[in-house]
Amino acid sequence: MLRTRKEKKIGEIPFISLERYNVDSRLSGIIPDELIYSRRVIPIELIKDILTLAMVDMPSEEVIKKIEKFTGFNIQVVMITADDFNRYLKRAYNLSVIDKDRESEKIDTKGYIKTPEYQGRERRRYQRFNHRLKVKYEFKDEVNVNPSVNISRGGVLIKSKSPVPVNAHLILRIELPASYEDVIVISRVIWVERVDDGSTYLIGISFSSMDSYDNKTLVRFMESLGK
Repeated sequence: MLRTRKEKKIGEIPFISLERYNVDSRLSGIIPDELIYSRRVIPIELIKDILTLAMVDMPSEEVIKKIEKFTGFNIQVVMITADDFNRYLKRAYNLSVIDKDRESEKIDTKGYIKTPEYQGRERRRYQRFNHRLKVKYEFKDEVNVNPSVNISRGGVLIKSKSPVPVNAHLILRIELPASYEDVIVISRVIWVERVDDGSTYLIGISFSSMDSYDNKTLVRFMESLGK
């Protein structure tokens, strides 16, 4: 058995290959999906009160303590590659992935809002709907709740008091009306613009991937807006 985190120095954390490891799928519910996506962590083994986590990024003591408090288990860590993590997500969560390369060719600032410099016809891959929804995400250990300005199947435009760096990856929880379940989307910030008195920001966010069920839910919601 591997030694626990408290007995192990950071440099001694081993790398493993998930391809050669029998991951216990029954553990998937121990950690929320949002945490799995945002922290790139997979629970792979539970023996007595010790939960083994496979992580892509070197964990901080603060993150480990948070997970220990949430799960109630002592945590030990092994490292995996990003490719291993992505393959696991695709297999375990049946992720529906949007082609980010094609999307980046279609979406820019002008695709979200009109600007004084832009006089031509807007070209959009997805139809956008002006609709106010609550969009939640965690950034720098702070939970942000911001309203959407418009939304499409490919992305969302939100208004926020706090900027987020371009290319930052966020895990969004989008609250849909009561007749729909919330959806969770792995996303990327593609542009940020200061507006109004300088204390508010428009943030254009492109969807990268989501669970197939959430994808269907979002599509149904979009179809209802188009009627």
